[in-house]
Amino acid sequence: MITVLLIEKNGNVKEQKIKTFHKNDFYKKCGFKKPDNFEQRNVWKKMKVGNDLVNLTLYSKDSGRAGFENKYDLPPPLDSALYFGTMLIVGEDAELNKPYSLSTSIWEKVYEKLFGGFEDITQTDDEEEEDELANIPAEMKTKNGYLKDGFVVEDNMLSPTHSTEDDEETAEETDEQETDEEEENFDSELECEEYEYEGHD
Repeated sequence: MITVLLIEKNGNVKEQKIKTFHKNDFYKKCGFKKPDNFEQRNVWKKMKVGNDLVNLTLYSKDSGRAGFENKYDLPPPLDSALYFGTMLIVGEDAELNKPYSLSTSIWEKVYEKLFGGFEDITQTDDEEEEDELANIPAEMKTKNGYLKDGFVVEDNMLSPTHSTEDDEETAEETDEQETDEEEENFDSELECEEYEYEGHD
């Protein structure tokens, strides 16, 4: 028996043992009643699996009803293709030209390689960077741990007589001055200039 891989429409990959390796019957393994539009879509050739070189072939339907689209992210060059229902991946020994049993773990490694490898997102660059202030003496840092470089001002460095009330009074005074100036300018614009009219006889 040969093990093939079924990719269900929800994206789950599972192993399936088959007794006969007849390509004309592959559509049945995916649960289709008819072979319409069920075809070979791609062959990933000579993928290294241990000491073997394996060709992996994908079979699927490229038409179907809305809501039956397969949600699995396929590797290039099929990353933008749309297929329906369950898909099938079979393996063949590239040198011996005979069926090759696959497993989900084999496919995971091939899948990663086809995508160019995945980054380990569990470790970020921030974890690798040293704290710049770790080696700075305590007297050169504020009580909150910042470097005393003129950008950070401690609370006690503010004037004790300075308060938000002063700010509010100053703002009110400024508003009053601006209003007075605006009224003066408005009045001056309304003043009429006197003209001497010289009539002609």
